[in-house]
Amino acid sequence: PKEKTPKTFHDMSPAQQAGMLCADDAFQKFLRETVLMPDDDYAAAVRGFCHVKSRSDIKPGTDAAKRWSDLVSDYRAWQREPEFIDAP
Repeated sequence: PKEKTPKTFHDMSPAQQAGMLCADDAFQKFLRETVLMPDDDYAAAVRGFCHVKSRSDIKPGTDAAKRWSDLVSDYRAWQREPEFIDAP
């Protein structure tokens, strides 16, 4: 049997990306720090941000996909920010 090559993030659909990132600890922390969240429901936070009823509604070429792309860009920028430590 032929082995499947894992998809890269950019090869995934926006809905697949959202599902993967919602399970990621760092993305969850980003959402807690930057997006108003209902009870640590990360999928609900993404749905609200993208204005969809289901993450599967985040389809390429839609406004939801643009909002998703903006959220991912903000997340990537957040990942690159240096952490500040209060000086004694």
